[in-house]
Amino acid sequence: MMTLPEVEKVVTQVLREQFRDEFLSSDVTPEDDFDGEPVIRVLAHLKKRVDNVDELYQSVSAIRDVLITAGDSRFVFLDQDYPGSDEEYEEEEID
Repeated sequence: MMTLPEVEKVVTQVLREQFRDEFLSSDVTPEDDFDGEPVIRVLAHLKKRVDNVDELYQSVSAIRDVLITAGDSRFVFLDQDYPGSDEEYEEEEID
């Protein structure tokens, strides 16, 4: 299993390549999922929201490919943070 600094380096390289000028930084957190299996959660900080789901899947696949090659089989969950992503949206009332 790769160390956290090794995983962070891989994540940064992949996300910088995938999202180029939009990528700012990332937070990488190893944890256990609901079944107790080890996973890696990644929060990508971006200049704007990525709407293309394929780009997000490609990033997860690229990160996992490097991890698997290094003998690390943990699954990767990727979320994005961008300006306005933490704003609360008001729901319209329906009469």
